[in-house]
Amino acid sequence: MDGLGAFPAQIVASQLSRHQSDGRRGGICLKRGARKTVNGCMTEAEVIDVMRRYLEGRFPKKCGVCDRTYANLKDYLLHTTHVGRPKSYDVELGVHRPTQPIGTMSFANCGCGNTLVMDSSGMDLATLWRLMGWLTAEMWRRRETAPVVLEDLRRAIDEATLSAPAEP
Repeated sequence: MDGLGAFPAQIVASQLSRHQSDGRRGGICLKRGARKTVNGCMTEAEVIDVMRRYLEGRFPKKCGVCDRTYANLKDYLLHTTHVGRPKSYDVELGVHRPTQPIGTMSFANCGCGNTLVMDSSGMDLATLWRLMGWLTAEMWRRRETAPVVLEDLRRAIDEATLSAPAEP
């Protein structure tokens, strides 16, 4: 198991036990297979959309070693190679609503071999909390660690980005 070794259920157990059974506990949406937003929780489709828009806003991105410039997320995905699983350092520390987030990071190698990072720095705190609520709910629902859920999310974002029509 990745991270600090705690099973996701143990990470969120204290939050879950403190709240009423209204389908939403500690800001966590527990409704399985939700196709629509439930009690303010995000669907996977909403998470993918929010993350794609946020990540696109991080471009152009330049490699500090070879000076290669990635024009947009699609260019970045086509010309880099993911390294390991994404990590949410806040979730690994058991903090699901950080006021000073350490962040979530995904690493990739540039063609020159330099490691690049895409992270959540600068993200609106309310948006970050909603995304972390979705992540926590998915960890709980799937009984998986954050890196496993984030890897699946990264794959879905990659697929959505790479299959999107070319921009004019």
